[in-house]
Amino acid sequence: RDHLAPLETVYRDKSIFPIRDDDSIFVSLASFRDALLCDTLKGAFDQAKHPDKLYIGAVVQNCFGLNPYAGEPGVQCRTGAQVVGKDKRGHDRT
Repeated sequence: RDHLAPLETVYRDKSIFPIRDDDSIFVSLASFRDALLCDTLKGAFDQAKHPDKLYIGAVVQNCFGLNPYAGEPGVQCRTGAQVVGKDKRGHDRT
């Protein structure tokens, strides 16, 4: 609380960042071990009526373990499964 109080005082009722007034569209997304993120981003720009007005903010969390797949040397990522594609029904395949 001691660390945030000075910021609260300075920025109360003010925007931290300038507010755009140019008809741009900001898309904020988070991606957790998603091998299809590139397809998602490409699709967003491909389907946008005005792709030049589209701005993407992405938080990407990937696991670059030394052994994400059986048979490769190294150690397995310890935090769970990685999405590597979609099955016939469109569900995530890990």
